[in-house]
Amino acid sequence: MYRREKGLDGKLARLCEELSRLRSAFMSAPIALCLVDQDLRYVEVNEQMAMLNRRPIEAHLGRTLREVVPEIADAIEPVYRQIFKDGLPVERRLISEDTNDGERFVLVNYNPVKDGAGMTILVSVSVLDVTMEKRARDQADAAAQKLHDVLESTSDNIILLSGDLRVTYVNGQAKRLFETNELALGSTLPQLIPGWAESGADQKLAAVGGVREAQHFEAYFASLDRWLQFDLFPTNEGLSMFLRDVSDRRRAEEGEQRAREKIIFLATHDGLTGLANRSTFYHALERMLGEIETHREIVVLYLDLDGFKTVNDTKGHPIGDAVLIAVSERLRRCTEKTALVCRIGGDEFVIAKTDPGSASDIAALAEAILGSLSCEYEVAGEVIAIGASIGIALTKSRLTSDELVRRADVALYAAKAAGRGNYRFFEPGMGNEFFLRELRKRELAQALHRNELALEFQPIFDLKTGRVATFEALLRWRHPDFASVPIDSVIAIAEDTGMIHSIGEWVLREACNEVSGWPNAVRIAVNVSVLQIQSRSFGDKVKRILAEAGVKPSRLTLEITETVIFVGERQATDTLDDLRQHGVQISLDDFGKGYASLQYLKKFKVDMIKIDQSFVLDSHSSFASVAILRAVVTLARAFGVATVAEGIELASQHELLLQEGCDFGQGYFLGRPMSSSDCHQLIQQQLGLGLI
Repeated sequence: MYRREKGLDGKLARLCEELSRLRSAFMSAPIALCLVDQDLRYVEVNEQMAMLNRRPIEAHLGRTLREVVPEIADAIEPVYRQIFKDGLPVERRLISEDTNDGERFVLVNYNPVKDGAGMTILVSVSVLDVTMEKRARDQADAAAQKLHDVLESTSDNIILLSGDLRVTYVNGQAKRLFETNELALGSTLPQLIPGWAESGADQKLAAVGGVREAQHFEAYFASLDRWLQFDLFPTNEGLSMFLRDVSDRRRAEEGEQRAREKIIFLATHDGLTGLANRSTFYHALERMLGEIETHREIVVLYLDLDGFKTVNDTKGHPIGDAVLIAVSERLRRCTEKTALVCRIGGDEFVIAKTDPGSASDIAALAEAILGSLSCEYEVAGEVIAIGASIGIALTKSRLTSDELVRRADVALYAAKAAGRGNYRFFEPGMGNEFFLRELRKRELAQALHRNELALEFQPIFDLKTGRVATFEALLRWRHPDFASVPIDSVIAIAEDTGMIHSIGEWVLREACNEVSGWPNAVRIAVNVSVLQIQSRSFGDKVKRILAEAGVKPSRLTLEITETVIFVGERQATDTLDDLRQHGVQISLDDFGKGYASLQYLKKFKVDMIKIDQSFVLDSHSSFASVAILRAVVTLARAFGVATVAEGIELASQHELLLQEGCDFGQGYFLGRPMSSSDCHQLIQQQLGLGLI
């Protein structure tokens, strides 16, 4: 019995000791604690609770809530009663006033204390001051809101990514750009941004991986038709991505770049055809010649279009330009990008090629070019026919670019002199002809001012009566240093340089002044170039000269050639018809020599045709020529057109033409070209014989 009591006393002592420790912990706890019984009286209160209620501990014990804290009794008494009723804990967040430090925020936990039967006998209350935590959280929330406001108000498109590059935030600007919403959160960039894969941004982003420094790049998104600038900043959470629409800047830069490229292109290329220009050609040729040791040979082909000036003048520059563009395309196809093709001005082109192969290879290229360029061109409903001539120069040594091109130009002149539509390789000795031609060109420009031009007159006789019907005015150039300049060469130079208009007008005026002193029965014939007929003012110019000279239009015959067919037929027809109505006679020269003589008699109304002298010269030995003469005379009579035979040099030819019924004749047998004074003497002889 004694031992049992002693054992109970020990347990009681330990229990009291434990209770003492618990009470000590309760009283010294850093949070406010109290116990309240069913009568709502304070059973126990620690120092922190006493300080919170601003009353000593002794003022709490045994007293009701309403007695101790009457100011909050109405708010807290229902809480206690509810806990004693249902035995469930309650948590409340309260705001209290602190006169020294403003509002304070507390967290109050109400926990039931139950007996062995599960009945709530006490309520344990703990009050934790969370003011600092609340203020810190509020500050964090305020900062987050401010950041959110900034991110939403910026003009940049902002996307925040997690460490695995999934979207954690998209600002409003980016949502509008990519037409997305909050559902984008958690998605990947390819899912969020249209055209991500095609833009190449994925590869650029992958290159950023592992780099803990800011990265920047730009990418084009075709589906958005936008250029976006990416500014990437690594963060602890992942990646901050700032996107800016730089489309306007990029397009402006691209526009400036295109403008610069266009300026450079225009400076180095022909603006019409897109071929390299003269400057680019010479620079490239100098480069080729500087590397001559690495090449077996260098060739230059110099091209000039035959008949282009006629097209340009008659059809107009727009059609002429279209033909030049077509020519350039054909040249590109012929060379197959293996050569440098350039337009160096007007209707002149040059081609430079390294390692061109054998002479036969080069000749084949030239023939291919001539064949291609001679094919008809269809432009604006017009069918245009032109040709080309080519001069070719080769070198295996270091010539200057000027010398190599000059040689090709000399060869070009030789090709033209051979009848156009040809090609010629440069040969030593050709240069003399070239320089002579250039010299003649310069001298002819001064011939009118120096009074070096003159006319001779060759009579045309009526074969039946033997009277002088007409004198043909023939141009002569009496240059002090040139013994004799072929008239065909003079006319060719005049046509090439444009001097044909001023020289032609001078010839017409001199001829009309001459015929004004002859008997009215004697006419004057003047050759006119197709280039003169192309001029819209030609008809008025002829009328004015006739009026100024006091010569009746019926005393003037204009001799034209079949090449008029290559000018606009309507223009030529209108001009010639107007002059015929005015009284001027039109003669078709070199009939039978050209392209479409029969068509001329149908389309162009002429008064006479001059049979080409080749048929007359062969008439004594060629049955075919006699047959052609007879056919031409018969055909002309059917059309009501007079015939003139050129090149009569033998009595037999004269007799034949008379027998065949040819109307008029001209040639050395009848009369050579003569001066003005000799003309007057012949006329006087004819007057004396009563022929005029």
